[in-house]
Amino acid sequence: QAVFRGYQGTDVTSVIDSDGSATFARAVNVNRADGSTSDGFAVRSGTKKRVGIDAAGDIKLGDDIQSAQTILLRGSNGSAEFAGAVTSTEGFSGKYLTATTTTNTAGSVCLLISNSVGEIGRWRADNNFMIGGTPSSPVTANIHFNGNSGSATFAGEINIGGYDGS
Repeated sequence: QAVFRGYQGTDVTSVIDSDGSATFARAVNVNRADGSTSDGFAVRSGTKKRVGIDAAGDIKLGDDIQSAQTILLRGSNGSAEFAGAVTSTEGFSGKYLTATTTTNTAGSVCLLISNSVGEIGRWRADNNFMIGGTPSSPVTANIHFNGNSGSATFAGEINIGGYDGS
């Protein structure tokens, strides 16, 4: 049951129903005074605040964000925090690093780590992690960690302790 209807000419542009729901034909804007630190927008369920956008432009999501957020997207600096694992079937891409999955010739899934120059690391499903050189092979990688045996192979010197540069 509508308790309010807004019109532009003969077109209905907004409706507020007696059950508390509302429909708007255009964007909902929340304007606060400059310097305000109050929430700009919130979605509540009973006493729980489920979603909120604060004055800094940070989006908080969770069961009750007044006590803890499970997802925090910071519009203020571009970072994100997640309470659980972040998964993707398409890989991850960022300003300096891209991680994608592929299947190697042996049929196992690999995590490829690359930058603008090319592949810089590979983590294979058989517990081998290779970095630098040609990371597609333990033989040609500069650094190779074998998760099965616990061994590590380095293409260059390993200096421990009081190395004096000589």
